[in-house]
Parts: sequence; structure tokens; C-alpha cells
Amino acid sequence: ESGAEPVRSTVDRQFKLLCNIRGGAGSLQQVSHMEEGIRLGLMDEVEMNSDALGRSAKWKKCQKIARLPRYICVQFIRFYWKATPDSQDHAGVKCKIMKPITFPETFDAYEFCTDDLKKVLDMPRLKAEERTKLKEGQKKDNEGDSGVEESKADQPLPMETENLDDDEIEALKAAMALSKGEEVNAPGAAGPGLPWDFKGNYELFAVV
Repeated sequence: ESGAEPVRSTVDRQFKLLCNIRGGAGSLQQVSHMEEGIRLGLMDEVEMNSDALGRSAKWKKCQKIARLPRYICVQFIRFYWKATPDSQDHAGVKCKIMKPITFPETFDAYEFCTDDLKKVLDMPRLKAEERTKLKEGQKKDNEGDSGVEESKADQPLPMETENLDDDEIEALKAAMALSKGEEVNAPGAAGPGLPWDFKGNYELFAVV
């Protein structure tokens, strides 16, 4: 409620992402896709004391992912409590939202990560994009070729380190070592148990 209040940052450990479902007749917010619900689930309003106002005030809560796990569990929030002030039997009832929600076979968590984590994911994502463009270009150039000579798209990309800082160079070296089956133990991975070339994409494993 006050712009003079400094931003407060905390670190919490979470084991799942919440997909808030909104929609229906008269609803101002319509959620039809899983990523829209996750975006809502990471934002909230909480009531805390404000030193600038000298009273309790509403704060805007915005959450970001700082470390990625090997598996992400997404819970669809379909139940909510509806107050029934006109009823003499009960104060409210538990309702279920039946609105259909679509979800992708591959979930990209990049949007929901902190800026520091995005920097870790940027390098493998950029390399994958460069490799895809190179393969597409070589495919057009090699149309009608016998295919005897090795395509440049199948050759390893040159390691350009001129525009990289020390941390990015170490991360790139670790990724190359990991691709060769060598053990690496250096900071900068996206999360525990994840490879150095992890791009933040999760494939659908199960629906419960």
C-alpha cells in the first residue's frame, strides 16, 4: 500500500507448483492453460505489518524459482471454500471447479525462474538454438548430396569464449566434461542432480 516500504525477500523451500484455476460465469480472470494457473499461483496478497504506515497492510507477494529439481509436481487447485451467509445450516460449502485446463507435454520453467537462474539456463538454451539453426542451414545446403562427407551440423560447435565471463567459461567447460562422461563438481548448475546442459524443460511423466 506504500511505495516507501522496502522490498522484503525471503527464501522458502517448496515441493510443488500450484496451478490456480479461475473462470466460469462472472469471473474476471479466466485460466485455460496450466502455465496461466502457475503464474497466478506464484503471486498472492499477504497481510503484514508496515513500518512506513505504522499498521498492518496488504503486501504483494511474488515468488520465483531459485533452484530447479529433477522432477516438478504441479497441483491443480480445483477445490475452494464458498461462504453461504444466507444459509442457516452451515457457514459455507466446499466446491469443485470443473473447468477444463490444458497442459503441455513439455513444460518450460524458464519464465518462472529468478534472474540468476535464468543466466545459468541461458547458455545451454543458446547453444541448442545455434545447433538447431546450423542443422537447418546444413540440411538446405546438403539437399541432393550423397551424404558421404560428414555434415558440419554433426560436428561439435566451436567453443567461443571471448564474450564470456569466468563463471560462464567454467560452466561451459563443465558441460563439455559431463558430455564426455567425466565427473564434474563446480557451482552454477540449475539444481541438484541436473546436467550442466539442462535447459529448464520438463517432459510430462504422469497425471494423477
